Amino acid sequence: MIWKWVLIVAAGLTLAAVGCAVFYHRKFQVKQPLGVFLFRYFIGDYLIFPLKWCPGVLGIGARMAIYRMFFKRMGRHVTILEGAHFINPGQIEIGDNSGIGYECFLEATGPIRIGSWVRMGPRVSFFTTNHQFGRRDVLIKHQGYSVGTIEVGDDAWLGANVTILSNVKIGRGAVIGAGSVVTKDIPEYAIAVGNPANVVKYRE
Repeated sequence: MIWKWVLIVAAGLTLAAVGCAVFYHRKFQVKQPLGVFLFRYFIGDYLIFPLKWCPGVLGIGARMAIYRMFFKRMGRHVTILEGAHFINPGQIEIGDNSGIGYECFLEATGPIRIGSWVRMGPRVSFFTTNHQFGRRDVLIKHQGYSVGTIEVGDDAWLGANVTILSNVKIGRGAVIGAGSVVTKDIPEYAIAVGNPANVVKYRE
């Protein structure tokens, strides 16, 4: 009997969530087709939740196996820690022995290419899109957005809470200090910090 009520409650919550998603799609005039929107923000998020937060070696192995099917390219021995979130993983390439830290966010509307032996701290964010906002007579949401690319060279180190914006290339062996916002290319073996990130010295 209890399972009957569990199923009824689950079905009710599911219908309510779908209704909220449809309302949001219409109210904010989302350009994605409704089916794609529902899968990405509703079904997809719920299905992927256990995988995202599975701890320990089991979680690392499961994420490597599953995301390998969705990434454009994934090298060997890639480590993806808990809470990492990917938008359009089919646009993400990552080389051998690289790691994606806790709660990192990779928005890959445009291509993201990450080299080998790249290290990331927690909550590193990649954004390949940027809203257009030049007109004042049109809502920013309705002005569209531009799409770029992000590249991170081999052996780079991205500290905690680093944000990388579109059309940026971080060179081989570069180090980006914690909390920095990268808005322009960073040369090979440079150490860059700040908002916006600027080169302060080079690795010896």
